[in-house]
Amino acid sequence: MLHVERACRLLRRRRGGCRGGQGQSGERHEVQRERSAESAAAGHGSSFRNGVDGHGRSIVSRRPPLLHCPGVSFDDLPRPTTLVHAPRLSAVLGAAVTLVAETFQETGSFKFRAAWNVVRAAPSQAFLTVSSGNFGQALARAAALAGKRAIVAMPATSAAVKVAAVRHWGAQVELLDPARESRAAGLARLAAAYPEAYVASPYDDPLVIAGNASLGREIAALGRDRFDDVVVPVGGGGLAAGVATGLAEAGSRARLL
Repeated sequence: MLHVERACRLLRRRRGGCRGGQGQSGERHEVQRERSAESAAAGHGSSFRNGVDGHGRSIVSRRPPLLHCPGVSFDDLPRPTTLVHAPRLSAVLGAAVTLVAETFQETGSFKFRAAWNVVRAAPSQAFLTVSSGNFGQALARAAALAGKRAIVAMPATSAAVKVAAVRHWGAQVELLDPARESRAAGLARLAAAYPEAYVASPYDDPLVIAGNASLGREIAALGRDRFDDVVVPVGGGGLAAGVATGLAEAGSRARLL
């Protein structure tokens, strides 16, 4: 969850500057070809329409079986976060830096915390969102675990690997043409088409913020005075608001940056 370069800049400003090399952060963009409609439809079990692909063909995907691990209760979700001490970064910044990594969370990001809370708290059997991939995957997985339905609107320009991942968890994917329709307009159209569905914003939703608050509580539980500052990236603001809420609920005195 911690973007190293931004953290470096924030901590340098806070501490009056540090000398040394800068942390390097890069992104590897994986490009994969989406599986064909025939492959997606293969197998046995219940199936439902998943929209159309770029060639106008109907895509049908079967809902994957729910994964139940012996001895693991749904109450154990979301998974506890992973802490990684960063000695080299700490030496560069002149501060003890601990990375809070949600890589091993369900679907590989903190988004599952929010999605799981939405699916469990909202009185609905169907959920609708618009996402480029991460929250869509999280909502799809959460809905599948709860035996509910997820409908995810995604821009047609979304990475194919992310579209495939959302479908893998059994969600119905509706591709939006960004040249003809905005995300907001597409979401409004689908909300009218599926009035039974709970419309979940990836960030602007009290249930999303409450779900993300679990991460703040976990950080605070490590020790009241263990951290002076907690650095959180901000996109839509759902994670920052959630972490701030969780820290405050737990009585943490750490400053949120």
